[in-house]
Amino acid sequence: MTAAWKLAVSVPGDAVDLFSDALRPFALSVAAFGGEAVDADWTVEAYLEATPDPGPMAAAVALAATAANIAEPDIACVPLAATDWLKDSLATFQPVRVGRFFVYPSHYAEAIPVGSIAIRIDAATAFGSGEHGSTSGCLHAIDAMPDSVMPRRTLDLGCGSGILSIAAAKRWRRPVIAADIDPEAVRVSRANFSENGVARQAFAIQSNGRRHRRLLESAPYDLILANILAGPLIKLAPVLRRHAASGGRAVLSGLLAEQEQQVLSAYRRCGFTPQDRILVNGWATLVLTG
Repeated sequence: MTAAWKLAVSVPGDAVDLFSDALRPFALSVAAFGGEAVDADWTVEAYLEATPDPGPMAAAVALAATAANIAEPDIACVPLAATDWLKDSLATFQPVRVGRFFVYPSHYAEAIPVGSIAIRIDAATAFGSGEHGSTSGCLHAIDAMPDSVMPRRTLDLGCGSGILSIAAAKRWRRPVIAADIDPEAVRVSRANFSENGVARQAFAIQSNGRRHRRLLESAPYDLILANILAGPLIKLAPVLRRHAASGGRAVLSGLLAEQEQQVLSAYRRCGFTPQDRILVNGWATLVLTG
């Protein structure tokens, strides 16, 4: 499916989750962009396949504004010119170096840096190419774990393109379960696992993290990776506690720096202890132990 319309609202950073959730039922995809300053406004964009119905959309935005206790923002609605955004992204995506990880696209023709852990990922219909601050933070966290850490099983919840699953599988060569609610993310992850030679270690399933036979049978997990949004992370804290092995680690991201205390509070209540914090371009990554 190709987006034909783009909707955008400008909101405070701590309201991004509310407005993303409000627009998501109408959209093919939702994205948010903003600055590093705590008080900087963010733009939440929704991409639609068909001409939007203004009534339900305006109602959803109004409800989000009420929940956020802010004035109702204006909705900018513009048609999109026909373009192959995936082709454009492939052409512009350049290699990313994060610690030992070297993330590169298929059109990269130069030598892989000596001593690096190479991950081949193209821009695709699923999130995750290593450029975003939250993905970069998670890769930093995986790379920084001491050599004494050897997770027997890893869960990558909200796997997107599968980039974090690939990183974990290549670092430790142990089983990884990658889960995402989006079937397209599952498809893309499986293709990327094969492309990177980790299909025997990493297995992708469609799941919201709560119920799936393979996910439950593989628990408990010594390492849980969850690069999603702050709201879902908070709701999933008890679920991740049930999935986590005693003494295991959790790497949480997809949250703005000003949202981390809310997330930390939810996980502290479930018995997790903060161990490390990584900040990249205003996005926080938290490393916890259970």
